[in-house]
Amino acid sequence: MFKRIYETPSPFVAICDYILSIADGTSADRSRGCFYVNATNELAPSDPDVAAVIRASSARCEAAFERILREAKPRGEVDRSVDERVAARFLLSTIRGLRVSAKAGVEPKDLRAIATLALSTLKPR
Repeated sequence: MFKRIYETPSPFVAICDYILSIADGTSADRSRGCFYVNATNELAPSDPDVAAVIRASSARCEAAFERILREAKPRGEVDRSVDERVAARFLLSTIRGLRVSAKAGVEPKDLRAIATLALSTLKPR
């Protein structure tokens, strides 16, 4: 995923588009959820090996998001006051939450509204 994101003119906009796209797809697609999120919720609490993989993957995602946020500030895409590390964790948590909500049957328009609100907290004021 990140290779494609880094190749776009604006990696931050690509992340925003990805987060908004969680609401897209069929209800069957949304109800399956995401393997990463399912493994986090269902396997990691009882399987130390899965938990270790999830921690490592989360750290890589957070580092990538942090880099993208840092690079987006000078372009005026992200508010200069945003703490990149906290915001990177926020983005990953937002993705996880949206995936769980989608699996639970939250309507696409509501998922998109939640994603839009979450992303608005990062935009310049």
